[in-house]
Amino acid sequence: MTSIITGLGNCYRCSADAYDHLETITPHRGPAEWRIACCFCGAIDRIPAPAREAPKPPAADGPADSFRFKYGRFQGLTFAETLEHPSGRQYLEWLATNNEKLKDKVSSFLATLA
Repeated sequence: MTSIITGLGNCYRCSADAYDHLETITPHRGPAEWRIACCFCGAIDRIPAPAREAPKPPAADGPADSFRFKYGRFQGLTFAETLEHPSGRQYLEWLATNNEKLKDKVSSFLATLA
């Protein structure tokens, strides 16, 4: 799945400023790179992968906030922090019905909101 990215500079071919992230290349040596394609002309290029934010330390708010997502769009966030995102509640509701491992934790968290 690609995602549109802006702010990486202009395309060397058409000077546009919108790219599709095609893949992340992780070599054995050296820093990781992104393979990107211009949304307008399709020119493919490689750029250094942006540094990822370090995961946030565990919160001391209690058991509901002690869980943090390890991977994906909401990496490093608690359930409460996930709700702050536009699609956060929808994602938590989906987890409560479809994810066997997190079903109970997410359901009990959502029940505290009602």
